[in-house]
This record gives sequence, structure tokens and C-alpha cells, in this order.
Amino acid sequence: MKSLKFLCGVSVAVCALFVVSPAMCGDGVEGGNGGGVCRLDGAWLGVSPAWEGVWTIVYDSDSHWTGTISMRFIGSDPTLGGFFPVTSLSRTTGTWVRTGRRTFDYTMIHYGLAEGGQEPVFLAKLSGSVVVSGQCDHLEVTNGSLALYDPTQDPFGDDPPAFGCVPDGSLSTAQRIPVQPPCDP
Repeated sequence: MKSLKFLCGVSVAVCALFVVSPAMCGDGVEGGNGGGVCRLDGAWLGVSPAWEGVWTIVYDSDSHWTGTISMRFIGSDPTLGGFFPVTSLSRTTGTWVRTGRRTFDYTMIHYGLAEGGQEPVFLAKLSGSVVVSGQCDHLEVTNGSLALYDPTQDPFGDDPPAFGCVPDGSLSTAQRIPVQPPCDP
């Protein structure tokens, strides 16, 4: 009986160690929490040369393993090379999941909007991966694919994207937005 209680106690301690260790280990720098483990949390400024645009993104953790994304593209061609008669893109929102100490996968969606910004023309689903580098202050984003749906379609259902799926493979980069003192006038 004593050995069973001992084993249960050891099991609980080991499980607690596995649950707590990712959050306790870290780089000891902003965005890191030790042992080469980086967090995405925070605001970032990025550039996508292949898409000729820049973007801002905010990552927010639900846990050490998953979280949400809020993104805004600036300067990219919302018509996707003239294929769609749109004038703007909605805010991009999505979800990320940790795949390693400094690696993550993501899926994001946004709408292409007609003139006036109210009527959706297409729904885009972007999926890819992220590697956090440096002192947890740089991102390397590999855009895996861009699936283009009719705005009435369920982008997470079984129907294929009405306007196709485009393999991407382009690389984007970003840097964490730090807190800095005001500039001197």
C-alpha cells in the first residue's frame, strides 16, 4: 500500500514537472522563457517581399501550446494580381500551435472586400509555419499555401476552395516591436 502511494506521488510530481517545465525554462530575455524556448506573444512588424507588402501582427497565448493571431496587411495587392475586383482586405485573424521550442504552425483567414469595404468577394485561408530566431526577437515565416474560397463557403469544411489552392513557399520576416523611449525633437 505504501509503495502504491509512493508511486502515485511520484507520478503526480513527474506530470507536474512536464506541465510546468515549458513555462519555467527560457532564454531569460523578452519573448523567451529559457532553454531556447521562445514565446510568440506580443506585437511584431513584418515584411513579405514576395507579396510586396508589410504587416503588423499580434500573437496572444491561450496557453504555452496554442494562441490567437490578429494581423493587418499594409500595401499588399488586395486583388491578388487583378484576379478579384476588391479594394481592401479585412483584418486577418487566426490560430497558432507550438510544434517545437521555437517553431509554430498557423492558419489565418481574411476576406477580400469590394468597394466600400462591406461586401466580401473571397475568403482566403493562409497556412504555414513560423520559426523564432535570435533572442526571441525575430520571426521567419514560411507561407505554406493560400486557399481561396467563395465567401459563402466554410473554409474548414470538406468542400474544396472554389477559387483554388495556391502553394506559396514564400518567406516573410518580422521583428518584435520593442518599447523604446520617445525620440528627441
